[in-house]
Amino acid sequence: MIFGAAARLSLGLVTVIILAAVSFLLFQAFRDPVRIPPFTVDFCMALLGSSMVLGWVGVGLWMGIILLAAAFIFLSLGAFMGLVWFWPLLFALLGLAFFSQRFFSQRQLFLAQHSALVEEWEKRSNDLRAGIATRQTQQEALTRKIQRFETLEEFTVHLSRNLSLQETIDGTLAQVVQMTPADQHTCLLYLVDNEQQGLSLKGSLRPKGGTIKHKKGDLLDYWVLKQRQPLLVEDTQKDFRFNIEAQDAELRRGFRSLIAAPLIDEKGIIGVLRMDSPNPRQFSPEELRVLTIIADLSTTAIRNATLFALTQELAIRDGLTGLYVYRHFMERLQEEIQRSFRSGKPLSLILVDIDWFKKYNDRFGHISGDIVLKQLGKRLLGWAQQGEIIARYGGEEFAMILPGCDARSGFARAEKIRRNVEAEIFWLRQEPTKVAISLGVSTFPGEARDREELIRAADQALYKAKVGGRNRTCSHSLS
Repeated sequence: MIFGAAARLSLGLVTVIILAAVSFLLFQAFRDPVRIPPFTVDFCMALLGSSMVLGWVGVGLWMGIILLAAAFIFLSLGAFMGLVWFWPLLFALLGLAFFSQRFFSQRQLFLAQHSALVEEWEKRSNDLRAGIATRQTQQEALTRKIQRFETLEEFTVHLSRNLSLQETIDGTLAQVVQMTPADQHTCLLYLVDNEQQGLSLKGSLRPKGGTIKHKKGDLLDYWVLKQRQPLLVEDTQKDFRFNIEAQDAELRRGFRSLIAAPLIDEKGIIGVLRMDSPNPRQFSPEELRVLTIIADLSTTAIRNATLFALTQELAIRDGLTGLYVYRHFMERLQEEIQRSFRSGKPLSLILVDIDWFKKYNDRFGHISGDIVLKQLGKRLLGWAQQGEIIARYGGEEFAMILPGCDARSGFARAEKIRRNVEAEIFWLRQEPTKVAISLGVSTFPGEARDREELIRAADQALYKAKVGGRNRTCSHSLS
C-alpha cells in the first residue's frame, strides 16, 4: 500500500462524501431535470469518476475494479435510471468494503502484533530457561568445587597430623578414590626405590579386593617418572604414544584408560600416583587436575613420613651391623614375653658370642674386627625366619628372639646357626678366615618368669658353652 492507515481513512471518508453528494445531485436531476442545469450532470459524472479513483486508492485495488466494472456495465446498457439507483447501493457496498477492509487490516495487524509478542515472549522465556539452566550448572559446579576444597582441606589436616608412612600412603589412595569414585577403578602409588633404581609399589586399592602381582610399574609409570609431568590416556588401544598391548599380560592388567601424576617437589621426584580403569574414556582433564593436586599435597607428607621413619630406624638400628640396638631389643623382648603370656605359646632367646674375637683385631687390626661383626650380622639377618628379631647385644655379642619356639626347637635353631657360621668363609684383608661362635639358649615360661630371668638363663647357658670349649650351643634346660 502506498499510503498509511490514516491517509487511507481520509481518502475513504472523502470518497463517501463525494458519492453521497453525487448520488443526491443525480437523483434530483432525474426527478426534475428542468431545475438542474445539464452541466451539473456532467460535473457529477466527473466527480463520480474522481470518487472511483479515490475509492480505488483509499479502499483498495479490488474495490476500485468493482466500481469501474459496474460503471462500465450500466453506462454501456444505457440504464440511466438504474445508474442513479445503483450508486446508493455502491455507496453502501463501498462503505461496507471500506470498513470490512479496515476490520480485516486491523485484525491482521493485531494477529501480526500478537504473533510477534508471542515469539518475543517465547524467546525471552527460552533465554530465561537457558540462563537458569546455565546458572544451575554453574552452581552445581561451584558446589562440587567447594566440596572438593573442603575435602582437600580435611585431607591436608590429616596429612599434617600423621607421620606414619603407610598411613599416609593409605590415606592418599583413599582420598583419590573418594574424589574420583568408580567401582572398577584401580588406584596405585609407587615410590622410587633408590637401591633397585626403579619404582616399587607401596599401596593399592582395587575393586573387590585383589592384589597387584607386578610391583615395579609399567612404561606409563616410567614415562611419568622420566617426564615429571601428569599423564592422561583415554584409550590405550588408540594412543599412539604407548604400545601397551605389546607388554606382558600380567603387566597390562587389562586397563584401557589412565591418569597419573608425579610425586614431585623442589627436592626431586619420589614416586608416581595413578588411577586406571578397564574401560576407555573414563577420566577427564578435571579429574587429572584433582589427582595432581592430591599428589602435590601428598608428596611433602610422604617425604616427611619417610624421613621420620628413617630417623626412627636409625635410632633403633646399630650403625655398623644394621641390627637392632640393645635398647630396642629390650623393649621388643618385653613385648614378646607379654604376647607369649597371653597366647600361651613359648618363647626362646638365643645369645651369640664370637669366639676368640680379640685374635682378629690382633692379627688384622681393629677394622677387621668391625668387618667380622658386620658380616656376621648380615648373615644372621639373612638366616632369620619370619617373626624373629635379631639385635646387637653389645660388643661382639648378638641376641635373637624366637617367638613360638620351645626349648628343643630353640636349641635346634641355635645349633643350625652355629653350623652355618662354622661353614662360612669371612674375608679379612683378602684372606679367607673362619669364624666360630658360642650360643646360649633359654625359654619362657619354662625357665623364666620375666624378661630379666630369661636373659639371665640364656647368659648362663652361653657361659657354659664358653667354659665347655667354645664353638658350641648350650641350653639352660637341656644338657
